[in-house]
Amino acid sequence: MTKHFSPIRPGHGAASSSPKRASWPAFLLCLSLGLTGWAPAAARADTGASVYQSARDLAVSGRTDAAIRRLLAWQPATPAEAEQRLWGLAVIYRQTGRPQEALPHLEQLVALRPDVGDFRDALAQVRQDLGQTAPPPSDVPDGAVALGGDWSGHLRLSFIPATNAAEGTRAETIIIGGRRFVIGAGSRQRRAYGVAIGAGLAFSPAIGERTRLRFGLSVDADIYDGNAYDDIRLRGETVLVHSLSARTTVEGGITYSRRWLDGAGYSKGPGLTFGLTTQPSDRSLLQIAGAVDWLSFDGVTGLDGPRALATVRYAYAVSPRMHLRTSATVERTDADVASFSYTALQIGIGGTYAFENGLRTGVDLSVRRAAYDAASAFFGTTRKDDRFTASVSFSHPSVQYMGFQPELEITYTTQSSNIPLYSFDNLGANLGIVRRF
Repeated sequence: MTKHFSPIRPGHGAASSSPKRASWPAFLLCLSLGLTGWAPAAARADTGASVYQSARDLAVSGRTDAAIRRLLAWQPATPAEAEQRLWGLAVIYRQTGRPQEALPHLEQLVALRPDVGDFRDALAQVRQDLGQTAPPPSDVPDGAVALGGDWSGHLRLSFIPATNAAEGTRAETIIIGGRRFVIGAGSRQRRAYGVAIGAGLAFSPAIGERTRLRFGLSVDADIYDGNAYDDIRLRGETVLVHSLSARTTVEGGITYSRRWLDGAGYSKGPGLTFGLTTQPSDRSLLQIAGAVDWLSFDGVTGLDGPRALATVRYAYAVSPRMHLRTSATVERTDADVASFSYTALQIGIGGTYAFENGLRTGVDLSVRRAAYDAASAFFGTTRKDDRFTASVSFSHPSVQYMGFQPELEITYTTQSSNIPLYSFDNLGANLGIVRRF
């Protein structure tokens, strides 16, 4: 099974202590794991002559110089063997305190295989060692795992208590046509408990030196106790991914989504997606993403139409432990009925700090304003919403049980609307585990 590139993760020997001061038994164990069970799937393929295996054995026995010579003399016959050679050299150079020599091998790996999250994580960690502390790409799905060859996937399970998961109104009465009506308890905010399940699988075969196709399928489900809608989302994609350089990757493709609420079909439709990830400097990361979905709704009139989304994210590494980020998102919905069409703008700021013991804490704040195109036929008012969201998250990459890592996120959301029915507050948590193997 493949796990994180943990032998060079800050807090596991990189930030807290130098490899030269670590005990030899611990060092050899980490190196052995780095070259075997913790290596990406591409680095575990059978090479026939078993050059990679012999280099691993030399490294585990402490003969790292001989292992390096063995790998340098190797002439790979296939792309998979070339990846093995680069990965083996990168791991040994890093674990023997030579990150500058590991860097070019990892940059070449990322250029060849931009789809492998372990390679990108390892490159980010080595750059941190060298003071080139660019934040890691945030478009890598949480829980992404390498299953073997060109396959990847993720698995997540969470407990999600919330004071108002259904986003029911905080108002108790509403005035329509000059008359006051009492809002039923079932439509007002109420506590709910549920579980969230997420899983996905992707196949990314190479079709060129720096180009791959990605076929992906994912499902996310939020199942509640009856005080909120059960929400199930299915998404498939076919995406072309091209690495322009070790610092820049672009992708674009087609998608299809399907959604169910309380077991009944809600929406479906095809879409297009685009993304660009680049490092303007050694300390910064810029991401641009866009998507358009042409949705049709089951049994609901007036909602059919395209939904467009464009996001720009920028992250900056103040230090190897502290990363700051900001984002801007524009949404546009063109429904068949103008009162359901809207434009929204969301601005967000946040940051992550990694403590010396490995604990990571993130804080994010965002504001969102949505303005609808026309007055509601029911309320006679053009709707406008203002939303504020604050979240704090905690994780510890080195804490695992049977391959599962814990995670905790607490989120508070409050929305004010000129139509009180759409004003609400919600305090929720996401306490879960994610599998990385």
